[in-house]
Amino acid sequence: MAFKSNERKKIIPRFNPITTTILAFFFTFALALFIWWLLGDPKGKLFIWKTFRLYNITGTGNLFLNYIFLFILSVILYLQFIDPEMKFKAFLMTQIEIDEKEAGLVLFLLNVALMFVIAGYIILVWGKVNSLFNRVTDFSFFLIPSIGIFIYLFWSLYWEHWPLEGLNKNTIRILQFFWCTFLLVLLYAWFALPAQSTNGEFKQVISLNAFIGYLYSVIAVMLLLGVLWENWPLERVKNQPYQGILASSICLVGGYVFYVILALASTQSWFLWENPGGDWNLRNAANVSIFVISWAYFWAAYCYNWPNEYNMKFNVFVRTLIVLILALLSYYVYYIYLSDLILHESSHFYEKLPFAFQGLWLAILIVYDKYFGRIGLWKKPLG
Repeated sequence: MAFKSNERKKIIPRFNPITTTILAFFFTFALALFIWWLLGDPKGKLFIWKTFRLYNITGTGNLFLNYIFLFILSVILYLQFIDPEMKFKAFLMTQIEIDEKEAGLVLFLLNVALMFVIAGYIILVWGKVNSLFNRVTDFSFFLIPSIGIFIYLFWSLYWEHWPLEGLNKNTIRILQFFWCTFLLVLLYAWFALPAQSTNGEFKQVISLNAFIGYLYSVIAVMLLLGVLWENWPLERVKNQPYQGILASSICLVGGYVFYVILALASTQSWFLWENPGGDWNLRNAANVSIFVISWAYFWAAYCYNWPNEYNMKFNVFVRTLIVLILALLSYYVYYIYLSDLILHESSHFYEKLPFAFQGLWLAILIVYDKYFGRIGLWKKPLG
């Protein structure tokens, strides 16, 4: 699977592994800051910012945030359904004879195009059904990619090709894509759409803040299990659908426990310095989870999922502890220092958006890892 960490041994660090990892963090973080400065900084002075105005907090959402998650969704669709073996990249490098940097740029531009295709489809097709989807600034353009990221990645990580193993691989990808898209629409219609409607047309199942908080808590557990833990101990269950059922149970129940702990902690103001109300605290579970998600990917892809030399129980415990500590420290630094002093977001807690910058950093981590092969800081082994 494209997001699993078994590719980490194919390239080697250019310098000492610890030095290389630290340099990778500062490089990706600095690149995220630079892109934020160009497109996202609310106090941006540059012409490009004044032209596109991607950072636009309104009652209907954040355009910069929506495009980031549309892009992440497009990357996941490409890596999991369109070209999971990265054959097009190999074709570009061998047949057209361009280097990895140029091939990565081509793949990046393809994903940008795919992002706009997704946005256009939602506006032109879904927008005909409901006005919630008429504009990229609408909050639906954050919710749809968020649910899509969960569904497409979840099915790829844990259900693999069941029950289609005997079919042609391209047929499998197409059928799985349509099945996952159906699940996306179902989840959105069941949980998100009623919470967004203001005319009482649909009965609300759960508050929107609670849904977002729980969704990202499940995604965090999903990444911990499938990427940081390398599917341990699920690899003992060899057959489908049993592995998928067990993984689904662990992620959904574990995500709920994680969500409840974070929601209760937020209610007690352990994570909040400004407490705007209990319902917002439910979403704060997602605010913490986005840091866990980013650091889980960073640790698995850029730190070789260290430690690896001990028994798996100890390895998993140490990795998880490190990622959770880094996530909580990042959360603290973001809300106390980074958001106001560097990102120039609003001084009010409920108007700060860790999803915007963390999502940007996560997108850079994935693209630099998968498309560019971490060139510059890592190199392919000889032979």
